[in-house]
Amino acid sequence: MLVALLLTSALAANHTVAISANKLRYPGFDIEYEHKIGDKMAIGGFAGLGRFTPLLFELAKDEMMKNVPVKVPALDYKAAGARFHWMPLGSFEQGIIVGASLRWMHLTASKNRTKTVTEKRSKESADINQNTTMNLQTIMASPHIGYKWTLGPGFTLSVLVGPGYTFAKGTGVARTSLNGIPTNQTVNIQSTGPYTFGTVLAGWTF
Repeated sequence: MLVALLLTSALAANHTVAISANKLRYPGFDIEYEHKIGDKMAIGGFAGLGRFTPLLFELAKDEMMKNVPVKVPALDYKAAGARFHWMPLGSFEQGIIVGASLRWMHLTASKNRTKTVTEKRSKESADINQNTTMNLQTIMASPHIGYKWTLGPGFTLSVLVGPGYTFAKGTGVARTSLNGIPTNQTVNIQSTGPYTFGTVLAGWTF
């Protein structure tokens, strides 16, 4: 009787709460809420934070390394966004999803390292201290397609993919101190273009 009640509840569901399973490995934590607004439509919002290395940054890193030859540190992120879903085949609980996503993300990084360099001929040594920081703001807009499964009483899996278009702007700074004498190198980063977007969501529909 309890199982029948849970199944009936899932079939009459209007809400889904889920986490982004693919972000957990970074580690990162994104939570998402989806609300049914019609037989075939839903809207939602999401927010997250953690450590993340998106494809966009891999491209921006190459641009930065041309001017500042340092190892770029791992990134911390904060993100928020919204989605619209239309279900042409299926229902809110299960079926094909066609929609759009809009996401803001703030990426920051900081890394400090010290090493000793020895000149080959004179054998003289010098201490080099290097601090690398980065601050990047991104906006991503993407159509997407996906599928949503309700596996048993309420448990839900969703997969979304799309050709996201991203605008990113920020700065990278390398501060190097050689025997106490500082020098700074700053790179302005600005990038736009299509970058693949995707997420795997696991949660509960009720």
